[in-house]
Amino acid sequence: MSRTPVRRCQECGSDKLIRDYENAEIVCANCGFVVQEKIADTGPEWRAFNDEQKAKRTRVGAPLTYTIHDKGLSTVIDWRRLPNTRHISPDQAAQIYNLRKWQRRVRLS
Repeated sequence: MSRTPVRRCQECGSDKLIRDYENAEIVCANCGFVVQEKIADTGPEWRAFNDEQKAKRTRVGAPLTYTIHDKGLSTVIDWRRLPNTRHISPDQAAQIYNLRKWQRRVRLS
């Protein structure tokens, strides 16, 4: 989903555009028209003061997807990868099963 960068307002033709990161919009400073919505801040979410700090900082996680209602930000409960799963009681195993079942239902709704 690549978008060409917006350079001018479609309403008044002004090139005075303001990025509003709080509302994820690009707004025309001249007429107030919302030129673009749902913009993403692709800048780093950290500060680095030297090369070592810059090397340690990396982005993590999957990208957002608009094909799922929660944009792909849900948690996956995988009991097979938990440490010491052989030592859980039948009640705990049933609870994990129910959590995974409801997690699948909620994610697909």
